[in-house]
Amino acid sequence: MNARPRMLVLAGDPTGIGPEITAKLLAMPEARAAASITLLGDPDVLATGAKVAGLPHSIFDGLPFVEHRASGAPYPMGRVSREAGAFTLGTCARPVSRSARVQRMHSSSRPSISRR
Repeated sequence: MNARPRMLVLAGDPTGIGPEITAKLLAMPEARAAASITLLGDPDVLATGAKVAGLPHSIFDGLPFVEHRASGAPYPMGRVSREAGAFTLGTCARPVSRSARVQRMHSSSRPSISRR
């Protein structure tokens, strides 16, 4: 049996480079082929990361996703804030188990994101 490892990917602080790096990583076919990836976080934060990386947010399509919405979003990019830190900690603390709601990402069902 040659099962791929399972990975839960969190983009990190929504004001930092994590969402952009996550998008760039998932745009690499070899990265997606190396593991069974599930995303954890806010789909709007991930879409913003894809936009900053110059990638379509459709790169997340088909990936399992555990949603954790960022209250108070959008957060200003590049600016440290208590709220963004609390969101990141809350995402890390989110219990992920068999009972967690896992859905599939679909770019057509998400609103477009505008950066301020």
